[in-house]
Amino acid sequence: MATCPKCRGHLTTGHRCRRTARQQTLDLALAGVAGGLTALVMTAVFDPQQVVSEYDGYIMAGAIALAMLTQSLMQQD
Repeated sequence: MATCPKCRGHLTTGHRCRRTARQQTLDLALAGVAGGLTALVMTAVFDPQQVVSEYDGYIMAGAIALAMLTQSLMQQD
């Protein structure tokens, strides 16, 4: 049976190399940034009178939620 030159795993029809720790860390960091920006935009859209003065909690909650979702999706591979 042939082996993958990159990961040395069995080279089957549906073969996909495992992601490195660096790639997983980058994915989680980008997911956290995207979650934070999404939370910031959603707060700006739904709070046009700017009643909310502390955005840190919303940004952190969005970042954590999206990072956790990304991590759970990566574990299903």
